[in-house]
Amino acid sequence: MFKNMRIGMRLALGFACVVLMLLIVGGAGYWGVTSVKATATHMLEEDGAFSEHSARVRANVLGLRRFEKDMFINIGASDKVDKYYAEWKEEAESVRKRIADLEKIEGYKEAQETASTLKTNLETYLAGVQRVLDKMRSGEITTTQQANDAVGEVKDEAQKMERTAQD
Repeated sequence: MFKNMRIGMRLALGFACVVLMLLIVGGAGYWGVTSVKATATHMLEEDGAFSEHSARVRANVLGLRRFEKDMFINIGASDKVDKYYAEWKEEAESVRKRIADLEKIEGYKEAQETASTLKTNLETYLAGVQRVLDKMRSGEITTTQQANDAVGEVKDEAQKMERTAQD
């Protein structure tokens, strides 16, 4: 059949085959670029935001722990305890804001679960430290060691927040 065709027809058929292959390769390339773009967008908008806010939560939790220890170390100086308590409260508010940022990541189930876990642990930890501070102010707790022992009840929650944010 190919032998009976004129040269012009053979060239046209060959050209049509090359154009068809070019369209197939172009379509495959377009599909590949589109899927890479979707993956990169997902990583930037969801994974990136999730990682950023989680890292900030972890940093703020470490700040909370620092100010907690500063309050306990300065147990004899109420003005310093009040100063560190104010900073501790600011840090707690920062943690709450970061958790709220995690909750805002829509369509990302892991972010919602992480935020829920962090929120539960945070509230337990904050209430525990507040109880210790109230006992310090009432004179029931008078030494750093007593304060450290008393906060031991909620130390696990602080450590869970750190691990959850890190993971």
